[in-house]
Amino acid sequence: GNGGGGGDGGGGGLSPSKLVEMSEQFREATAATATVDRGAGQAEATRELAGLLIDPEGSTLQDILVEESARLGDAAVRQALRTALVDTPASLVAPLGLKPPPALEALLAATDEDERALATASEIAELIGPRVRQELGAAASEPPQPTAVAEAVGSLLADGGARGDVWRGVQGVTTLSRRVGALMLRRGVQRAEGTPGLPAAAREAIINGNKAVADAIEPAGPPADGGV
Repeated sequence: GNGGGGGDGGGGGLSPSKLVEMSEQFREATAATATVDRGAGQAEATRELAGLLIDPEGSTLQDILVEESARLGDAAVRQALRTALVDTPASLVAPLGLKPPPALEALLAATDEDERALATASEIAELIGPRVRQELGAAASEPPQPTAVAEAVGSLLADGGARGDVWRGVQGVTTLSRRVGALMLRRGVQRAEGTPGLPAAAREAIINGNKAVADAIEPAGPPADGGV
């Protein structure tokens, strides 16, 4: 069921402060060895880190990002559905002595893992928010000149290596998005399988529908033991 995965994520979940610290160390180390030009070195470090995150071939860092993104997406979607389908209707029909179906409440109920995922997202936003605002402010105060933009685009088009990097980046982002979406759907399957009191027809529809879409987005790999 879904509970098992949640337990694993509890103690070893993503630490936002550690993630930011690691990314800074990576950038500093790469910048120091890449070039004596610190500005160019930082750009190269950022490029290398982004490459790890969106590498179409995958990476350990990408696996962590996919897992945490799926947890957050799952928690956020169910939080929105819970507000729309459980909390708001409950407040409207409570005076009549009515309440939403218990199975629906159980299916959309918040878990400890949800709280951790949402807290992690909030902490990440607090950690990187000021930096993003600072960089956006700097960019707004010194907008690039049209000629500089045209030269940069021309250089990109003329540089086969740069074009390859852009294409790999597009492939990587697409792969990453598919992995996150498929994992969210498969988490929904686990939740439906483990929710008591859910009508059989509803359970089957959720499980079959989520599995079909998840397999279309990202076909499931072979079993870990290689299968029979």
